[in-house]
Amino acid sequence: MKLAYVVQRSNQQGLTGSELYIQEVATAICKSATVEVFATTSKRIVQSSSSKPARGHVTYHLYPARSLGYPRFVARYMMNRFNLSLARRFVSRLDDGFYYSLLYGSTSPKLYESLMRANVEIVHSVAVPTPAAWIAWKISVRRGLPFVINPYLHLGGEENTLPFVFRMLRNASAVITPTQLERKFIVGQGVDPARVHVIPDGIVVVGRQLGNGKRFREKHEIPESDFLVLIPRKEEPKGALHTLRAVEKVRKKIHGITVVILGDAIPHVQRMVTELLSKVRDSGVRILDLGFLPAEEYRDAISACDVLVEPSCVESLGRVYQDAWLESKPVVAAFSGAIPEVVVNDLNGILVTYGDVRAIEQALLHLYESPDIRRRLGDNGNKILRERYEFYSILRKLEALYQTLIDA
Repeated sequence: MKLAYVVQRSNQQGLTGSELYIQEVATAICKSATVEVFATTSKRIVQSSSSKPARGHVTYHLYPARSLGYPRFVARYMMNRFNLSLARRFVSRLDDGFYYSLLYGSTSPKLYESLMRANVEIVHSVAVPTPAAWIAWKISVRRGLPFVINPYLHLGGEENTLPFVFRMLRNASAVITPTQLERKFIVGQGVDPARVHVIPDGIVVVGRQLGNGKRFREKHEIPESDFLVLIPRKEEPKGALHTLRAVEKVRKKIHGITVVILGDAIPHVQRMVTELLSKVRDSGVRILDLGFLPAEEYRDAISACDVLVEPSCVESLGRVYQDAWLESKPVVAAFSGAIPEVVVNDLNGILVTYGDVRAIEQALLHLYESPDIRRRLGDNGNKILRERYEFYSILRKLEALYQTLIDA
C-alpha cells in the first residue's frame, strides 16, 4: 500500500489537532505501508526528503506556502458577504482552487507539482477549506486515484456555507467524520451516505507515557493547594477570553487559583489577551502564559491541572479533551457543533453555552468545591477514551478502508 497524506502543515510547532493526528497515523501506518506526507511550511526554504520512500519510515515533503499578500480576514469578509457568486456567474470556468486560495490567503504550486509526480495509490487529506485539501482532491481526480477526506467541519461555522466545499465532499471516494452528528450534516448536504464513514480520531492509551504534575508544579512554583485551571489554546474561538473573564469574576470565591494558558494568538487577539491577562493578574490571580510547550511538559501541565477549560465554538472532536481524559482530568466544553456527542454533560465533563462567562464561572466554582465530581468526570472520560478512541483499533479501520478503495 502506497499512501499520500496531504495536510496544510506538518512537523511544526502549534499544529492543529487534525494535523497532529495525521502525523501520528502516518508514523504508525508506515510499518505496513509506504507513506509520504505532503505539507506546506511558513519557512522560505523547501524541505523535502531526498530518500526513496520505503516502509518503516515516513517521507516528508514540506514546501513553502505562497502568500497572496493580504490578511485572511479580508478574504473571509469577501466570502461571507459575497460568496463570490457574482464572479462565478461571469467567469463560468473559474476553478474551485481560486476559492480555496482566496479564502486561505495562500497557495503552494510546489506541493501541487510534487504530489503530481508521487508514486502513490491513494491520497488522504484533512481539514476544509484549505489549499492543501483542494490540491489533494484535484491531483486525485487528474490521476484517477482514490481520494479520502476528513473535513473536520465546525458545525455552524462559516465553512458550512461554502458550496465548493461540498463539491469536494460529493466527489470524494470516502469522507471520514469523527461523529455521527457531522456525518448526518454532511449526508444532508447531498453526499452519498455509503461514502461517509464515522471513524473518530484515536489516541494511544495503553503504554502511553503520562505526565508528571508534581514536576510541573515544582518547576513553576505552583502550590499543591492551588486550584489550577489550564487553558490549552490562546484563541478567541476556543473560548480563551471568556474563560479569563470568568476567572476574574470567580477569583474571590476560590482560595488560591493559578491559570496556565498555552499557545499563541493572531495579533489583534493577542492584544486583547495581553490586556485581559494584565487585568486578571491585577485582581490577584496568578497567570502563567507559557506559549507552546514541548510534548513532555505539555503532558505535565495537563497532569498538574485540576480542570482543562476549552469552551470552544470551533471543534469537530476536540483533541485537547482526549489529552485531558488520558490523565483522568475533567473538562469544560461548549454546547457547540458535534461536541455534545463527545463531551456529555455531567458524565465526562461540563458543557456551557459558548460565550456564557457566567456559566463558565459557575462550572469552575462547582468543580473547585467538589473534588469528588472532578475525579468522577475525569475517570469517566478515561474510561470512554479507552472504549471509543483507542488508537490502534481505529488505525485498523483506516487500513481496511484504504485497502477497499484501492482494490475497487
